[in-house]
Amino acid sequence: MASKLPEEIGFTHPPVDALREQGRDLAGSARRHLVLVGMMGCGKSLLGRWLGRRSGLPTYDLDRIVSRREHRSISALFEEKGEAYFRQKEAEALRWALSAPAGILSTGGGTFVFEENRRLLLEHGVVFYLEAPIDLLEARLRKSRGRPLLAAAADCRQALQELLERREPFYRLAHVTIPVAQQDREELGERIWLAYGERTRGAG
Repeated sequence: MASKLPEEIGFTHPPVDALREQGRDLAGSARRHLVLVGMMGCGKSLLGRWLGRRSGLPTYDLDRIVSRREHRSISALFEEKGEAYFRQKEAEALRWALSAPAGILSTGGGTFVFEENRRLLLEHGVVFYLEAPIDLLEARLRKSRGRPLLAAAADCRQALQELLERREPFYRLAHVTIPVAQQDREELGERIWLAYGERTRGAG
């Protein structure tokens, strides 16, 4: 069976103009991915796409990669195959992404919790924890129907709080913590991009 093309499994090609004007030097010399971790609803995927446009680096979204490979949504995958199966496919997608050219990697909310995933991400990337307050997460996710771990929750806020309490100790192991409130996405993205540049400058 022929392997899928990158764009078919969640890979986004950088725009040529951005690559030339903003990210050319870094794209040519980067050896570590810029990795976004954090709770569902903190903005990893949207910010990842913005950073890809800003930098000219390729972008990888683990949920999109898994969804494309499995030909179903993440919520459907949870329902039909279970969380253990999803985590296995997520780990496979992560290893694929980390073997690809260095770029912007948006992870799932639980990816960084697992020890082997965390080891690989810390080794091959500069990991940013997007620290979002519970009020912001609840406002963004209250009416969401595509989040399997919240689907059966009677109280969205309580479910989020319990999940955050379990996961935050792992998120805190990221290289950099970036508080996320109501900042403009561009302002937040620029802060992350500058911090990434400082940590990768001279690497290679």
